[in-house]
Amino acid sequence: MFNDKHSSKILLALVAILLLVTTGYLVVLAATGYDLIDFNALDGPGIGIADERRALLPYALAALVAAILAIGLWVRDRRVEGADSASSSELQRALRSRDTSRAFARRLSTQVDELRSEVGMLGGAENLPELILQLSLELVNADRGAIFKRKGAGSEPRQLVTALGFDGDPRHSAIVNRFAVQAMDRDAIVCHGRDVLEEHRESSVDEEIENVTAIPIFVRDELDGVVVCANSETFGSHDEDVLIALGDQAGAVLKNADLHGELRDSYVATVRMLAEAIRVKDPHLGSHSEDVSGYVGRVAEGLGLDPKRREELVCASLLHDIGKIGISERILLKPGRLNAEEFGVIQLHPRIGSRLVQQVPSLAPLATFILHHHERYDGSGYPAGLKGEEIPLGARVIGVADAFSAMTSDRPYRGRMSLEEACEELERHAGTQFDPDVVRIFADEARLRPPSESEAEPGLGSVLDDPEFQARRPEGEALLGGPRDLTDHLTLLYTHRYFHEVVG
Repeated sequence: MFNDKHSSKILLALVAILLLVTTGYLVVLAATGYDLIDFNALDGPGIGIADERRALLPYALAALVAAILAIGLWVRDRRVEGADSASSSELQRALRSRDTSRAFARRLSTQVDELRSEVGMLGGAENLPELILQLSLELVNADRGAIFKRKGAGSEPRQLVTALGFDGDPRHSAIVNRFAVQAMDRDAIVCHGRDVLEEHRESSVDEEIENVTAIPIFVRDELDGVVVCANSETFGSHDEDVLIALGDQAGAVLKNADLHGELRDSYVATVRMLAEAIRVKDPHLGSHSEDVSGYVGRVAEGLGLDPKRREELVCASLLHDIGKIGISERILLKPGRLNAEEFGVIQLHPRIGSRLVQQVPSLAPLATFILHHHERYDGSGYPAGLKGEEIPLGARVIGVADAFSAMTSDRPYRGRMSLEEACEELERHAGTQFDPDVVRIFADEARLRPPSESEAEPGLGSVLDDPEFQARRPEGEALLGGPRDLTDHLTLLYTHRYFHEVVG
């Protein structure tokens, strides 16, 4: 309890006071003051013995002061040791919180990466809240829970984001709602066991709950929601800092999910806006891009491609003709067949389209599919004359879907083919124009599940359907899509100049 140094000081001082009070004698070594008291010392050189209490008063006071100082030093040391112990405890708790936060973040990051690799950019964000809740329940050893998001200016968590484990709807639980709101009102963790919960049971969902822990979620120091965990097997044993770390990590990931969702929406909107630009440029295409993307999605699934690659192919198929923006309408909208010179201009559109999408980082991975979707399996296609498996698989898939859509659509110079006629045409050219494996899967899919508008990728609707854009010339001829029988040299020059500006 006492260290040797301070123990000896206190003991000697107390003995000196006791000797003074009981006998009136104080024996000291003159050379060292009051550092040593010897009851058996004899009078001699260097030793003074006083026998009057009055004369001894200064010595008694000195001894008392020494005792007080010694005790004070010991108390101070005890306080320092206690403070050190408390600091050590705080440090250990902080380290535990940090380690838990890092472990939670690592697991979240790993599983989010796995989720994104499975579903690609266009999906997955909606699954993150469930993933966060699942990991939170594991952390506190609970078997059910829910995440609520703050909605509006009030603090009540009116929006249920996700729930796990409940037999009923947690929104109907008075316990869940009461203590979720309480955690948000207090900006603090709320934990309650059965004794407190009994008086709040109102529904069958409440009967499922033995204990509840509500953890507020903060995003950039702003209250954003709450994680509610119920029926923890280790209820009451979790450090508050650990739970706070959980809430902070959950908030950060949910915020990133929101940002990812906004990025995804922006990405999709960009793709669809560009696809719509193609329709405005060439109204005869109608829903061609949407049709092709629907076919591509089904074939990619039949080929066993992972979701991320399917997503890339679907987006590339929506934009496969984006290069036609650089082709004159006098060629695109010519009602008859193109001559050799005009077809040479049309052949520029894959290169124009590829270069265009490379300017947008998020679309750059689609460039190779757009560039090569008119290559032929026997090497007679364009622009690079690739053959067989030299052609990227995605481009081979888009090429088949593109041809099928063109054959089953009306064109100014011919009518549409039936589904069976188009499939037979694909099969007739398998191995020369088209990849045989892709044709086989495509034809089987088309015959088994005939393409329909409901299965095509959802579009935004053409602006050409809006009367505001149906401008006409004074004689009533449509301003967009009017018939042209011949192509002038100025049109050819315009297209070549545009091509060299974009590609060169």
